[in-house]
This record gives sequence, structure tokens and C-alpha cells, in this order.
Amino acid sequence: LLNFTKLVLNSRETNHGISKTIVKQITFESEIILKHRDYPFSIYFSSLNFKYPKSNSYKYRITKLGNEWINLGDENKISFTKLPPGKYTLEVEASNSFNLRTYIKTI
Repeated sequence: LLNFTKLVLNSRETNHGISKTIVKQITFESEIILKHRDYPFSIYFSSLNFKYPKSNSYKYRITKLGNEWINLGDENKISFTKLPPGKYTLEVEASNSFNLRTYIKTI
């Protein structure tokens, strides 16, 4: 199981309900809308292997920018500084040391 756990906008952690675009906790959001003033931003995520978290590995891709997966190793955060305006789909996948993969999580 993989979940988005935290959204940091302009170096500040957000809480659900802070704006019309972030109504629920990031775990339950299917879409977020950001303004230029929200940059830089970071999205955190985790998979449910708390016993050996360093054995988890992550990868992501942004479908509008291509189909290449970017490996993150055990880093559970993606930071963005200058995405051009537009609509993007972020996909994240996790696997553990046994190479068991999660379903792809999308926002």
C-alpha cells in the first residue's frame, strides 16, 4: 500500500482545509491545484513497511513530461521548483527488498 502523506508548499507544510483546492488530507486527494506562489513544493509518500523502511524503494513519473520512470531509491519525497503551467499526472510506485510492488498511486 502506498499513500501520499504530506504536501509542502513554498517551504510550509499544508493542512487539509487551508484552501479551496486542498480540502482533504493529501492522502485522500485525487487532484491538487497550485498557483505560481506555491513553488517550490514537495510531495511526500510512504509505503507500509515500517519495520524496514530503508528496504523500500520508490520511482515516479509525470505523464505529461514523458513515460520515463525516475528512480528515487529510498527517498520518499519529490520536490518541484519550476514546472511550466499545465495539468500534470504524478504517478508513484514503491517496491520492497523482495521486489514486491505496490499499485501505482496517482495524483
